[in-house]
Amino acid sequence: MDMLLKHMKYFEKHLKDTECTDDIDISVHCDVLIFEWLLNFIENDEKEEQGNENIKFYDVVVKDGDSFKPVHTNRRRKPVFEIGNAISILISSDYLRMNKLVDCCLDYFVQNINEILKLPIDMSC
Repeated sequence: MDMLLKHMKYFEKHLKDTECTDDIDISVHCDVLIFEWLLNFIENDEKEEQGNENIKFYDVVVKDGDSFKPVHTNRRRKPVFEIGNAISILISSDYLRMNKLVDCCLDYFVQNINEILKLPIDMSC
């Protein structure tokens, strides 16, 4: 939970009374793949900061009827920006108050603005 609070400041007000030893469940009402991308970013950022490749910070589970099942993916590598995910990552990271990632997103935008503007996305909302 410390890593979540360190990297996603949004959760500070929601988890302030939670014990660090408690397991927490987060219900995500957004694109799960984008949220997983954000978690991979956090995990890899911690690995780089601490020089420890063995850090495992989360498990992804999905609801299957009335139960939950773990998702085993090969996505546990450093995530990369792509033209198609840059806007979603920027919006989500800003909402979750992930300042370091917002800065990385903006750098990516500056370098790839022509391709991003060609995407068929209505950003007038």
